[in-house]
Amino acid sequence: MSTTTECLLTGICICLAAALFRESCLSKLLRRRSGRESRQGEKLKGPWRGESEIASKAEMWEDGAKHTAERRLPLVFSTCETYRLRSAHGLPYVVSISLPLSYESRDPKESSRGGDHCRYPVLYVLDGEPYLFPLLVTAARTEHYFKSRRGAGFPDLIVVGITADIERECAPPQYFSTVGDLWTALRPTRARDYLPTAAESPWGVPGSSSLLDISGHATTFLRDFLASTLVPFVDRTFRTQTESTPTGACRAIVGKSFGGSAVAHLLLDPKCAPLFQHFLMCSPSLSWDDDAFFRLEEEGWLAKQPPLAGAVLICAGGNEVANVKGLMKFQNTLQGRKHPGLKIEMQVLDGEDHGSASYPFVSHALAWLACQLS
Repeated sequence: MSTTTECLLTGICICLAAALFRESCLSKLLRRRSGRESRQGEKLKGPWRGESEIASKAEMWEDGAKHTAERRLPLVFSTCETYRLRSAHGLPYVVSISLPLSYESRDPKESSRGGDHCRYPVLYVLDGEPYLFPLLVTAARTEHYFKSRRGAGFPDLIVVGITADIERECAPPQYFSTVGDLWTALRPTRARDYLPTAAESPWGVPGSSSLLDISGHATTFLRDFLASTLVPFVDRTFRTQTESTPTGACRAIVGKSFGGSAVAHLLLDPKCAPLFQHFLMCSPSLSWDDDAFFRLEEEGWLAKQPPLAGAVLICAGGNEVANVKGLMKFQNTLQGRKHPGLKIEMQVLDGEDHGSASYPFVSHALAWLACQLS
């Protein structure tokens, strides 16, 4: 992907992500005020999250006359659906699922690109809000469209965004007035679900709440929600490539920062890792708790756990000096174990820091995944 195209795509992604975040907050506010309770797996409908391409009707004024006009969704979000699910321990999550634009095609001639007979790879996205999920959806749909027009081909993916459901705990509704507010609200659940051990965070703004008593439950999240609840739900609800299909299962998972740490931990988990074939990480928090990841990896190696398998992409911004060193240690350690089914590629995103790396990472990650699936 050229630098110009990447910059243009980044700009589009940022605008759409901001719009989705704003509308998502409105959807949260409306659901809170209605006092609506939802059942396991119930589909939620909001301004951006219905099956219809028509999101809502907006009143417009023109030449002194009042008109009612249909406000349409951006095309990449027109097939987005949202569900509430609970883990085996009852922890609530909001799951956003973006289906390929060809998913509902009824034309038999379109069976290779969509329709009732087509099954799709699934990309699971940790930290579904406030921006990683819409960025990936926008980039995936855009790349599929342009590459398909040029005959190059690009996989049409089902994209699944995962976010802890914190709406009931975060009142008043205006709590989510900024992206920073949402990040602050999600910080405890991200530490709970994505970090492998309990420890105090060396990062965070002054005054941030302690993570010592809540962090360290990544194994519980991966086994009790991701593997035993979410993946089965997605496979039975949508046409996915699973272990029973002729092509075999095709699942990828991506995470950034704390979320990247969860992806790294998933790779080590002998019960969950076999569900996934592709592992993508941006600036993962491998140094958490004095390199806890590497201690756990060594424990598994000495315990003669099954060999690691899968294709792995690890990225970090070039300005993240400590993170780049951590990724090099990750690559050298795992390659040194000589796992026969493990492939690792490391990319350094020049000129980027921990915050800005997300945007070029999305395009690099999808290009890498497309090569793996081709």
